[in-house]
Formats: sequence, C-alpha cells, structure tokens
Amino acid sequence: MHRDICRKIIHKQPKQFKSGSKPDQTIQKMKYKRILLKLSGEALMGERQYGIDPQRLAEYASEIKQIHDKGVEIAIVIGGGNIFRGVAGASNGMDRVQGDYMGMLATVINGMALQGALEEAGMQTRLQTALKIEAIAEPFIKRKATRHLEKGRVVIFGSGTGNPFFTTDSAAVLRAIEINADVILKVNAPIAAEIASMKKEAVLISFMWAATNPALVESCANAGISAFSMDAVPRISRAQKMDALSSQANLAGYKAVIDSVYEYNKAVPMMMTAAGTITPAKFFIIGAGVAGLQAIATAKRLGGVVSATDVRLASKEQVESLGGKFIFAESSKNLETSGGYAKELDEEDKKKQEELLKNTIKNQDIVICTALIPGKKAPRIVTDEMVK
Repeated sequence: MHRDICRKIIHKQPKQFKSGSKPDQTIQKMKYKRILLKLSGEALMGERQYGIDPQRLAEYASEIKQIHDKGVEIAIVIGGGNIFRGVAGASNGMDRVQGDYMGMLATVINGMALQGALEEAGMQTRLQTALKIEAIAEPFIKRKATRHLEKGRVVIFGSGTGNPFFTTDSAAVLRAIEINADVILKVNAPIAAEIASMKKEAVLISFMWAATNPALVESCANAGISAFSMDAVPRISRAQKMDALSSQANLAGYKAVIDSVYEYNKAVPMMMTAAGTITPAKFFIIGAGVAGLQAIATAKRLGGVVSATDVRLASKEQVESLGGKFIFAESSKNLETSGGYAKELDEEDKKKQEELLKNTIKNQDIVICTALIPGKKAPRIVTDEMVK
C-alpha cells in the first residue's frame, strides 16, 4: 500500500527532447520534498504472528529506496506493537509507566531492525530516540534530525516522545511538525489538536472516516491541510491497488474465521471415528460483502456448514457460489444502493431481520458479524437474547 501512496506524491512533467529523439519518455519531478511515514510494529511481522519478518523488512526498504532515490527526504516513526505494548502490559497488572518504557524500548529494537534493512539497501540512516541509549541511537534533537534529512539520510524515530502514556501515532504527528514535513502517512487519523499544529498546506494520508467524523474534516480545512482518506478510495480499476479498505476487509473475514475456530476449541469438519461421529461446525455469517464472502470461503475450506444473510438480494448468488446457504428476510423495498452497498433498514425491516436472526442464531456454533453501512457505524444487530 505504501508504494502506491508514495507514487501519488510524484508529479510528472514532459521532458524536452532534441530533434530526432523519441518523445515517449517522461522524467519524474517530486512535488513534495519531505515526508514522514508512520509504520506500526505489527507491520513488521509479515506473515508471522509476532516478532520481525526479515522479508517484510526488505520489502519496505525496497519501497522506501524507490522514493528516496528520487530526492525525497524521508523520516519514519516506528511502533513496537509486535514486541511489546505498554497498554497490554498494564491491563495484565503491570505498572503502566514501566510497561510504557518497555514499549518504548520495543520501538528502538524495531528501529534498529529497519535501520539494518535500509542500510543493506544502500541508504544512509540515523536512528534517534527520546530515551538515552547513546550506544545504539542518537538522542532526538530537532536541528540534528533536520540536518540528517538535508544530507539525504533516512531518519528513524524510536520510543515515541520518551514520555509515559505516549502513543506512536501522536509521536508521528509531533515529529512531522518538528521536522516540517510536507507529507504525513499514517494509519490512524490524528486528533483535531494535532492537525491544528501541522504545517499549512501539508498533505495527510490516513484513514479519516470522514462521513462519521465531520469535525476532523473541518479541522483539516481550517488548518489548510490536504487530507486523503484511505477509507474513501473509490472501487474502480485505476484505484484498485490503493483500495486499502477492501484488502483489509478481505483479511478481516479470513482472520475472523481463524480466530473463532481457535476459541471454538472443537474440530470443524465432520469426523467419523470408532468412537462415533463428530458433526461439522455450523457457521452463520452476517453480511455478505468483501469480509463476509471471505469468511464464507474460509469456513467452507475448513469443512464447516455455512449459512449467510444480507439485506441485498443480489448477494444470494455470491453466497451460493461459495457453497453457503443464503438466508433472507423478504422485503418489498430495494435495500441496495446504486453503488452496490446496503441501505440502512427502517423499523419494519429491522423487526423482520431481528426475527430472522433470532431463529437462525440459536442453531449455530459460530456467528461472525461483518455487516456495514457506508458512512455510518456498523449496526449492532445481535442481541444478548439471541446468544443466550
């Protein structure tokens, strides 16, 4: 995803050719000089469930080098969630401040790993940290960080702000402000106060969830920030490689089945043994969009019996093509938008849907909710009574 986002900060200009030369080439002139990229610790895990994946590091280094070689100054704020998260430690009884410092050290470890990959790819780097670990990293000094960038070095910031109760997302915005970044790339959107502190005319690329967060959009407009919301990327051919929402929904549908099977703690497929027959697990998928269809496909591959529901009758064929049984509450209305998304139900259809779910869920082993309405919070349609 980062590769495709970074391509958007390139501005192409026609090259002037001498007589007789072929005018079918272009040169690329960078529109923005300095960018800050926020990388989560989890992004370094790759296909693993923990730690650092060297292959994923090499991929990131290759993508960063492509932009760096075009003359862009790059700074990176690195997270530590793949190694240790302070909040998780505190929730298990650890002192919160101690947990936060352990989380800061995790970001420095990740920073060292990323630094090694970038150096291996042929880039000069500097690792800076707000913690005093001078044998490993330089102390964070704004002036020094800026000079490194101007000399063409990639600067990696570890340990957030160096203070307890920090978040690396807040640190990303803070460092972007301090180094006067033109472009900020991060997953979670900053809060309004952070946007107000950004450089005017800076570019923010993030998940903004603009339809449910108008105050954030207004803050960007008032601050003169150009914001690109990754959750609003249109589902068209040209933008397919940047459709982060669909790709993450696809993974979420798969992961929902894997995690639920782990919690289920029984065999999923039908098994005939000398001691008797184990019946297959019954899955019920609510919502047959990108996540729901992937959940259906995954559950079927594991040997489960799968049924699914959606307010859009058009999804019936898709569910059945994956081997699932389609369950539908009849309605006299068209509950699908012109863009193919589900509409919000009125009270009459909500009652029909509730009755359908109540009668269906009681016979299921695993229920996975993926239903969404564009621009609104996910509907809460499974009640306590249904699962008792």
